[in-house]
Amino acid sequence: MFTARDLFDIAVKLEENGEHCYRKAMEVVSDPAVRERLEELADDELSHRRTFLRMKSRVKDRSTPAYEDSMGRIVLQSALGERAFSLEETDFDSMEDEETLLKTAKGFEEDSVAFYEILQSFVTDAEALEHLRAIVREERKHAEAIEEWLENLRFSESIKNF
Repeated sequence: MFTARDLFDIAVKLEENGEHCYRKAMEVVSDPAVRERLEELADDELSHRRTFLRMKSRVKDRSTPAYEDSMGRIVLQSALGERAFSLEETDFDSMEDEETLLKTAKGFEEDSVAFYEILQSFVTDAEALEHLRAIVREERKHAEAIEEWLENLRFSESIKNF
């Protein structure tokens, strides 16, 4: 079975990639307001990563038999489905425009929410669970904000084409 420490390692990696994603995105967007918001998102991801590292440090590591490890991975993979969870680096050079970049960022946030909701079932400490729930709420707000930016971008593009 995956240990809580394993799951926090994945969460830390997600947040590292999110922070990296937003900092790289800041280099390619043209709108200063979007750049500022991306910096705020990057700072939030850094804060989330630190929270997960603290949570991980409070969890006792336990060894499990090999069959439990493989079963845990099967159960987790089944729960995760086909989601990639943004564990790989994002290639911003291949993105054609800001809309593609924002769609990628929104997908990252949605994947994070899905993973953290699954992670909640493995967290038994009440304080840690509340921190995790707060992070889920923030990630949802991030996805909503990015969707709003996408709508504004589409609106601006439709005005230009009018």
